[in-house]
Amino acid sequence: VTVKVPYDTTATIFSQTSTFHFDHIDLQTNISNPPNYGLPPGLTLSGTPTNLKFPGNDTSCMIIQGTPTTAGTFTMSFTLKAYMTEFPGIAVSTQVITYYRIIIAPAVGIATYGNNVSFQVMQNSPNPVKDNASIKFVASNEGKAKFNVFNIAGQKVFEKEISASRGDNSFEFDASQLENGVYLYSVEMNQQKQCRRMVVAR
Repeated sequence: VTVKVPYDTTATIFSQTSTFHFDHIDLQTNISNPPNYGLPPGLTLSGTPTNLKFPGNDTSCMIIQGTPTTAGTFTMSFTLKAYMTEFPGIAVSTQVITYYRIIIAPAVGIATYGNNVSFQVMQNSPNPVKDNASIKFVASNEGKAKFNVFNIAGQKVFEKEISASRGDNSFEFDASQLENGVYLYSVEMNQQKQCRRMVVAR
């Protein structure tokens, strides 16, 4: 989930229109037991920055990940508090958002691999990652796979060749060499390529 906080806004106070600058937006939950924003059981929310206080004039991100354990429709609930640089420490606006829903369908069986195994790259775990990340992908046959990591500017910062077997594959990536931020990684094999987003936060 990409979070974009604007640089400023205008407001009319006592018939006078003025410009105010966002210091940050604070994302909170009004669900306290447990504080899970209304997520389905088994899913968690994290973000960059980790305290979910998103700076003004910046683009940040949130990640919802995990394995849901209960089927049903779940209404998420966020409380957003806006802070302006002109009023330090004071929330000038509070808004409760309840229009996002997550629908978890009942389980229908266990995935098996027959003759038609399709290439697929999964999201790294954990995400955000501090040091080591587990990368998993499914290969349609044995061979060599290329693993590449790119920064947000599109520059390649890491590359590695992976020996893949047919079906499930996994390997560990040492992300401790990377600075905090958002990266894209790709796995390419047999002229097939898929990309995922990875967040590094310490």
